Amino acid sequence: MQGRVRFFTTNKWGFIEYSLKDETKKIFFHISEIKPAEDGVQYEPISGCRVDFVISNKSDGRCEAKHIRIIKWPEP
Repeated sequence: MQGRVRFFTTNKWGFIEYSLKDETKKIFFHISEIKPAEDGVQYEPISGCRVDFVISNKSDGRCEAKHIRIIKWPEP
């Protein structure tokens, strides 16, 4: 899946907004699921970052984003 970071908190979690079947959805993510960049650095996302991710089910039945890769930073 692809989406955009809607927001990211100082508590190291946030939400990604994405489209599925012409419907806009949002999904929770944690900083621990952001993959390091090619230079090996673990960057923190900002609002508007374009990301690739996988939807995973948590043990409580809710969904969360996993294996997140930042693919594009927002324009300044």
